[in-house]
Amino acid sequence: MLLNRYKILFTASFMLCIGSNILANDSIEKLGITLGNPWIGLQYNLFSRTGLELRYSLDPEVKLVNFRGSYDLMQKNPYSIFAGLDYGSFSFDCEGITGTGSAITPFLGAAYSLNKKISISTDLGYSIISVESGNASLSGPEYTFNIWLTVYPFSHNKAKEVKKIEAKIDNPEPVKVTTPKSKTILKKPVKRLNSSK
Repeated sequence: MLLNRYKILFTASFMLCIGSNILANDSIEKLGITLGNPWIGLQYNLFSRTGLELRYSLDPEVKLVNFRGSYDLMQKNPYSIFAGLDYGSFSFDCEGITGTGSAITPFLGAAYSLNKKISISTDLGYSIISVESGNASLSGPEYTFNIWLTVYPFSHNKAKEVKKIEAKIDNPEPVKVTTPKSKTILKKPVKRLNSSK
């Protein structure tokens, strides 16, 4: 029961953080949906190099919620390399065995942007897992490997729009000024009379 309360608290805090940031900065294009096996998540790029993510397991026997934070160590379009920390809490009911547990995982990963709306990512982590079932408890390390897709449904090509605006500022179109055509009046040359003294 306590674990469920923590899940609700973490989820509410995450959603409040993302929601307030979107409303304050009008930045819904930074919101992404992550699709892995067997989980689905919600990702938000809080700053240009910092991302937050909330993941839910789709496995009916293991209920898992993960909270992740990551930082881009290198960004070179279309690639990026990132590192971060993951905290997960879970409960399981498998073949009559029930229990709860948690895991803390530092990880290192890479992402490749296919376009403005879709990217593919992978990471390798080192988890410290603790599990409790009845009176028994167990803890130990484990390597983790993830691969997933991130879809940005609200993303639009903002860079192109900015470049168009900058180009208009840097190279304004010449202003055409139309004036009524002036009539040219031809005057006969005036002959000078030389006066003799």
